Formats: sequence, structure tokens, C-alpha cells
Amino acid sequence: SATLPANLHAGASQPSMNQTVPNKFPSDEGSECSSVTSESLEQYHSRTQETGGQGVHFNLKTIYSQLQSRQEEIDRLKEKVEGAKMLQQDVQFLSAALQEERFRTERLEEQINDLTELHQNEVENLKQAMADMEEKVQYQSEERLRDIHEMLEHCQTKIQKMEHQAAQQQQYVTLEGLDNSNARALVVKLINVLLTVLQVVLLLVATGAGIIMPFLRTRNFDKTVTVTEVMDGAPARAILSSSGSRVLPAAVAKS
Repeated sequence: SATLPANLHAGASQPSMNQTVPNKFPSDEGSECSSVTSESLEQYHSRTQETGGQGVHFNLKTIYSQLQSRQEEIDRLKEKVEGAKMLQQDVQFLSAALQEERFRTERLEEQINDLTELHQNEVENLKQAMADMEEKVQYQSEERLRDIHEMLEHCQTKIQKMEHQAAQQQQYVTLEGLDNSNARALVVKLINVLLTVLQVVLLLVATGAGIIMPFLRTRNFDKTVTVTEVMDGAPARAILSSSGSRVLPAAVAKS
């Protein structure tokens, strides 16, 4: 495209240069005028060709430089257009990304709202459950305390009953001991009375024997009578001795 105008200009300039070539007249051939004229025309034609060639060369350089500048401008414009297209693509991409981020943000906001509402509902449910659990625990603790108090009262009642039974048993044992001691003392007294009576009887027998024996005996003999007396639960021994008509006093040994 850069060489097309130059070719056109060259093609257009060549006919003009050809048109400047003078036509030879037939009547002038072979004459001096014609020779002079032809020589002058040839010189003019040569000068014209040189001038035309220099002008064409100058015009081609100018046009080529202009075309190069235009081509550079076109390249710059193309680069700008490409940059604009890329910028437009980037803008479209960013717009789509922003749109997608907006949709994503809206979905996230909806999810956050749903989660917040769910969290609030769960918190309310937990508060209600904690309140119910607190009431239940309080009720169970009160019942447990009542049961413990009842058990303590029952244990205290049983302890009191056991203490009362122990006191009654102690009193019964004491009374039984007293009864046993009274019976033992009575038995001891009866035994002592019997021993005393027996001692008196033996004394009487010994006295009677001492009175009668001098008349009945043929030889001397000694008699010894041992009497055991129980006094206050302790045994005592009384020894009666007689020799002929003599009566020895009783010897009492206490241990």
C-alpha cells in the first residue's frame, strides 16, 4: 500500500514526460533549422528529463516519509485500539467478577442472616433448657434434702428408741441384780439361822451328853464337833470339844 501511490504517481508522471517529447515534423527533416531545432529540443528534453526525475525522486521521498509517518500513526492507533479492546475486556472481566462477587456477597449475607437467626434460636433454646434444668435440679435437690431430713429424723428416732431400750435394759438388769442380791441375802440369813439352830441343838446335845456321860462311860473319851456357819456369804467354822463333862467354847474362823 505504501508503494501504490508512488507507482501511480510514476505512471502518471511518465505520460507527462512522454508528452513533453516534441514531435518531428516531416518538412523539417534534412534542413539546418530542423537540425538546430532537434538539437535544442533534445537538450531541452534531456534537461526536462533530469528535472522531472529529480522532482519525481523528491516527491517519492516525501510521499514515502508521509506514508511511513501515517503507517506509524496507524500502528500507534492499532496499538491504542488493541489496548482499548484489552481494557474493555478487562473492564468486562472485572464487571463480571464484581457481579459474581456481589451475588456471592448477597448469598453470604443471606447465609450469615440464616446462621445468625439459627444461632439466636439455639441460644434461646439453650436458655430455656438451662432454666428447665435449673428448676429440675432445684426440685430434685429440695426433694433430696427432704429425704435426707426424713432419714435423719428416722435415725434420730431409732437412736432415741435404742437409748430408751438400753436405759430400760439397764434398769431391768439393775432391778434383777437387786432382786438377786436380796434373794441371796435372804438365803444367807436362812442358812445362818439354820446353822445357829443347829449349833444350839448341838450345844444342847453336848450339854446333855456331858451330864449323862459320867454315869454311862466306862472310860475317858474326847469328842470334837465341827460346825460350819455361813455369815454374809463367808463360811465360818465352829469347833466344839468335850472331854468328859467339860465343854470347850466354839472357835470361829472367818476367811
